[in-house]
Amino acid sequence: MIKLVVTDMDGTFLNDKKEFSNEFWEIHSEMEKKGIKFVVASGRQYQNLRKNFERIKNKIVFIAENGSYVIEKEKEIYSRILSKEIIKKYVEVGRKISTTNVVLCGKKSAYIESTEVEFVKEVEKYYEERKVVSNLLDVIDDEIIKITYCDLSGTE
Repeated sequence: MIKLVVTDMDGTFLNDKKEFSNEFWEIHSEMEKKGIKFVVASGRQYQNLRKNFERIKNKIVFIAENGSYVIEKEKEIYSRILSKEIIKKYVEVGRKISTTNVVLCGKKSAYIESTEVEFVKEVEKYYEERKVVSNLLDVIDDEIIKITYCDLSGTE
């Protein structure tokens, strides 16, 4: 008997156009009737995931930001907060890589310093809530749960 279904978003649940089938709503309804829990696990931001599943946001579990933020029924059940020392270290490392932009991921928002058009377009795909700040190390009104490096020249 199946009790739990967990899916990633990009490259798994979503098609090449970053969309999922409208048939999913009916499938989820059937899963719910059978007592099967549905979990979305992704590197994406919670707010981005919640937008995609607005219709059933209180019926599923969200594992966001590569596992560092878990929400069920709009309540946090787990988070992994990064220390100021770790944040400083990895922001400084990212800044030294000339082709890289750093995204500081907090519970409330994602924070970026660069306003390069291509970079901002990429960030918009995954971060519903985002803010441009003059210095990532000055973000103090959020709990930081992940740091991402975005290198549009390739992952290699």
